[in-house]
Amino acid sequence: MGLTKQKKAVLDAVMSPADHPTADEIYAIAKVTIPNIGLGTVYRNLNTLCSEGIIRKIEMPGGPDRFDKDISPHDHMVCSECGRVIDFQVDMGDLKDRIEERGFKVLSHNVQVVCICDRCLAKE
Repeated sequence: MGLTKQKKAVLDAVMSPADHPTADEIYAIAKVTIPNIGLGTVYRNLNTLCSEGIIRKIEMPGGPDRFDKDISPHDHMVCSECGRVIDFQVDMGDLKDRIEERGFKVLSHNVQVVCICDRCLAKE
């Protein structure tokens, strides 16, 4: 994997403490390192890093995509109030068996649960 300074800045931004950042958040972080980096460069490098399997894109219906530094198999809960994205694991168990009983083969899954997070519930 060849890393240009722009690609490294984008990767470092995804790997930063910001959890599941948007492209705009990544752009703001990368601009600290490379002040003249363009938003198009950030998007191109995000797409490349995703296609190389180094990071993961989380598609967010009705909002900007997020990017995940954790590429291990896992799922996400999305707070409908604050937009926070939280990692969690789904046990496919019986569901996988039921799908395969119908003649399909499960290759992977991506579960996204829309919820109200614990922080937002505590504010109520």
